[in-house]
Amino acid sequence: MGSGIPIGLQNIVEDTTPQLGGDLDVNGQVIISTANGNIVFSPDGTGAMVITSANALLFDTGAGRDFLFKTNTGASGRMELVSLFDGTLNTDKGILAIVGTTGIVAFLHGITVTGTTKLGDGGSTNYIDVTNTGNLTFVGSAGMIFGGIYVKDSVATINVDSDIADVLVTQWTTDTDANNCTPAAASNKITITVAGKYLVSFSTTASVSSGSATALFFNGYIDDVIQPNLHLHRTISSTAKGAMSFSSIVDVPSVPVDLDIRANIESSAARDLTVEDAQLNIFQLGG
Repeated sequence: MGSGIPIGLQNIVEDTTPQLGGDLDVNGQVIISTANGNIVFSPDGTGAMVITSANALLFDTGAGRDFLFKTNTGASGRMELVSLFDGTLNTDKGILAIVGTTGIVAFLHGITVTGTTKLGDGGSTNYIDVTNTGNLTFVGSAGMIFGGIYVKDSVATINVDSDIADVLVTQWTTDTDANNCTPAAASNKITITVAGKYLVSFSTTASVSSGSATALFFNGYIDDVIQPNLHLHRTISSTAKGAMSFSSIVDVPSVPVDLDIRANIESSAARDLTVEDAQLNIFQLGG
């Protein structure tokens, strides 16, 4: 035969731009890589990788391996899980977690959780359980900060005098349940250990010893600094009981700090103050 007859490729790898002439049937085999190489799908332009199977599954055949969806590292982008059928996302008793130094978790209208979803550090120590009935359970130190101290039916008194500084209220007896803060009735304070903006509420029923009617003051202090918006005063008659309260928002930019309540009167003579019932509570509103 003449030497001018073209000779075809001897090996497939010699074709550097191969194109399929028809559908590729893997015939029960597996597409693999070597040397820990990635398998990359790269549609051109606005093309997408589309799975048309009636029951498309992405699953891990190994034991205990991680299955990750990631946007390109360092690039701008987002990841979406969308059902065009009914708009629901079913975890089916799985774990929905965001891993990284920072993250935002948002529950949107139309998302259905089947089973229990754990939000936090992977569900091992500090996390929030979200059940398919909408109940939240905070485990470990997960969740917002709250706590308080209170006293009920006290007969103890403190001596207050308008000529001296505010006097620390010391009648506290009991700590409430708390999370990420330290109520300490025995030390007459709440220690805040997480920075943020807090709602501080205080209420009391108090009376002063015999004498003329007087104005009674209660002030909130953080680390011995009076907070102008944590303040109340009421004029009460001699030996009469008066109910009073305040609530306001304070910014705690650095921690730890101690919150306490101090009292004073507007009187020409010192008086004994009885704080019969009182509650001091904090609740974190945000960072």
